[in-house]
Amino acid sequence: MSSHVFTRKWGAVIILVLAPFLTHCGQGVEFAPGERPLGLEAPEGSLGDDLGQDPDAGLNQPQDPGLLRKFQRVEVEAKGARDIDILFVVDNSGSMRPFQHNMATRIEGFMAHVQGLNYHIAVTSTDPRPGAKWGDGQFRQFDSDRGPSVLRASEVRNLREAEGQLGQAIQMGIDGSGDERGIYNTYRAIERRSSEVDQASFFREHAALSVVLISDEDECSRGHRECRGQDPQKSDPHNLLKLVTKEFGDNKRFIYNSIIFPPGQACEGGAFPGHSYLALSQMTGGAVGSVCADNYAQQLSSIGRLSRLLVQSVRLDCEPQDTTGDGRPNLTIYDSGNQVVRQDFTINGRNVTLEQGLEDGEYIFSYSCKAEQN
Repeated sequence: MSSHVFTRKWGAVIILVLAPFLTHCGQGVEFAPGERPLGLEAPEGSLGDDLGQDPDAGLNQPQDPGLLRKFQRVEVEAKGARDIDILFVVDNSGSMRPFQHNMATRIEGFMAHVQGLNYHIAVTSTDPRPGAKWGDGQFRQFDSDRGPSVLRASEVRNLREAEGQLGQAIQMGIDGSGDERGIYNTYRAIERRSSEVDQASFFREHAALSVVLISDEDECSRGHRECRGQDPQKSDPHNLLKLVTKEFGDNKRFIYNSIIFPPGQACEGGAFPGHSYLALSQMTGGAVGSVCADNYAQQLSSIGRLSRLLVQSVRLDCEPQDTTGDGRPNLTIYDSGNQVVRQDFTINGRNVTLEQGLEDGEYIFSYSCKAEQN
């Protein structure tokens, strides 16, 4: 996945209040240079973007022989439109009590953005030990040690109740292992869905998946390459991405957000810079915040906003390329009447985030990819 993010705007303002729509990707169809699907023609007077260019210009000029044209059908429907699974991975080692408290007392900034979505929320630790409490990808209970392990939007009475239960669950204490392995425990939580009821009910096949990690050290303290002990390969960011694809399919909408000791920045109280966590967040388009911030309100709000945007994103069949020479990938969206759709969007690798959402219906996403990606 690419860490480069490109934004194209149709207007001057990106809307932050989002409509609840779901995008389901259909099969993409490849065409040789110059070909179009039956009945799909660029409308006259195509709408221009913020540079005054024709958004369909990439279709109207000769195609690079190294590129393949894609016309991907996308169906948008209301059913399941707001489904998102949110996993908090919380460092519970000896130095983390103040950081857990800081997150818990500012969690309303996150919940304000996911309110109205059909969320599942679970909490696990960074402790990799199978016998440890909430270790090895096991979920912590909400409300009490005998309460449910998944917080569901359909089961909470109001936003305040959800904030209270999540804030309490995040404060996991400081009895965990000093061998923090947040990527590993995310991996293990996904693996457990094949054998344990809690994980099986939490992870939904077609829901978006947002992970929120907080730690003052990197994976295995100094990075995933330093991991020893059980299954060190499960701490590799690339292997986690492979597992997500294997378990949920290639079109899974997934981001990994990290509140860490940011590499290259001062962080009083942070132990080791989070290089592995930073890399995983960059590969998935997730947010990165500082564990040493005095107030987590802004970064939790940003993570909540990204999680909400993820719900109305589309996973493309391959990474779109720049076909007009302006340094940004080209993508055109057509409605069922073959009209170009006004839409602000952000492209991060194969993920397209639709700022305003789309109305129910069928759409064609037109773009070009490198031939070797197919």
